[in-house]
Amino acid sequence: DGVFVGLSFVCPSVRANRGQAVNEQSASLANRYVTSGSVREAQALVPLNGRVTLRWRDYMAVESAISDLLAMEHEPLPTRLIAMCLLPGFVDQMIAHTAAEGGDGKRAAVVDASAGGDNGNYSSVCPAGVIDEIIAAMRGSGYRHVMQVARKQTPPAARSRRMFLGMFTSFANTLHQRGKGRLATVAGVMNQYVRHAAGIGAVVLQPVEARLSHSQLDAAIVPASGYAADQIGRYVSHCVFRKDLVLSGDLTRRVRLLALNAALIPWYATAIAAAADRRSPADADWDEAIGHVERLYGFHSAFYRFFEQNKAFSDIVDSFILKPAYPFALFR
Repeated sequence: DGVFVGLSFVCPSVRANRGQAVNEQSASLANRYVTSGSVREAQALVPLNGRVTLRWRDYMAVESAISDLLAMEHEPLPTRLIAMCLLPGFVDQMIAHTAAEGGDGKRAAVVDASAGGDNGNYSSVCPAGVIDEIIAAMRGSGYRHVMQVARKQTPPAARSRRMFLGMFTSFANTLHQRGKGRLATVAGVMNQYVRHAAGIGAVVLQPVEARLSHSQLDAAIVPASGYAADQIGRYVSHCVFRKDLVLSGDLTRRVRLLALNAALIPWYATAIAAAADRRSPADADWDEAIGHVERLYGFHSAFYRFFEQNKAFSDIVDSFILKPAYPFALFR
């Protein structure tokens, strides 16, 4: 579909939605495209998960459905983010159902793609036309089934959320300490993980100079509406637009990592407010928090490159983020 130009929310002007629009800079961007070090080329096949691969056109159809969910402003933002996490699983189930039906050529079982190609490690490619039918049916129902599950009332999950986010922030804090080997990294992360699980001690979110109690972190959740919710929703939607979900790994995993970034923003906003002796975050604190999360945990950051390059640590992360309860723990 051509070249997509994304913006970094590290930039205050981007967070404030100020400055010259991208489409007004097309000539300059075209000149810089040839020499830019930040150009990434998406694969022709995009893994949905470890079993099914999507053609590019099919990926774009799924992406449009994710954007539909994020744009449902009548729904609380946490519900929209849960729905975003659930969507790839619903698509996977409907592909399997379609394959099981058999019948005509379009509804044939997924074909073997293991013989080669850019994503030869993935076992099957979804047949042409199936994703269009699936997304059209979901859109026609207003994503009713996905939203029903996303709205599900679940018990408060403060401890689980603290453990999930605590593990990732402890990884980030440990990676800031140069010269640490793998064993020392694991030991440091597990020590902080246990402390988060038990609610022991104070928490520091580098580079913010504030020590937070676990009760403060438990209260730091993604807001349902208002300025902060609008900014977080805008950030997540732009990450989807700029193709963060296809740069590496599979779509199911990347969506859940993007949800993690959204869930980290309230922690950083709370830390920034505490460092300034404010009891609750101001609008500017939310903006600054988005900048920290983009720089430290965004898909172009050293944090994610570390996991892409170290499968053992990536497997540890997957054991958390692929749990069915994961999105509910983050946003309930």
